[in-house]
Amino acid sequence: MDERDVVALYPLNASHFPLEPAVPSIKNKQDVHNRTENRHGVSGYLDDKEVARQIYDALVL
Repeated sequence: MDERDVVALYPLNASHFPLEPAVPSIKNKQDVHNRTENRHGVSGYLDDKEVARQIYDALVL
């Protein structure tokens, strides 16, 4: 989540996105600071080491 990104303003949880069945694997990271021009560019999220590591681990494991 990044309070400056209008798409990622709210956590992905049941109160904002009620999904059936629930998706337990979503992790809401609240300290990402996307530095792209519109604050939503993927490169701004990939700059975060923890986000990049989660993606990497999911792809190679």
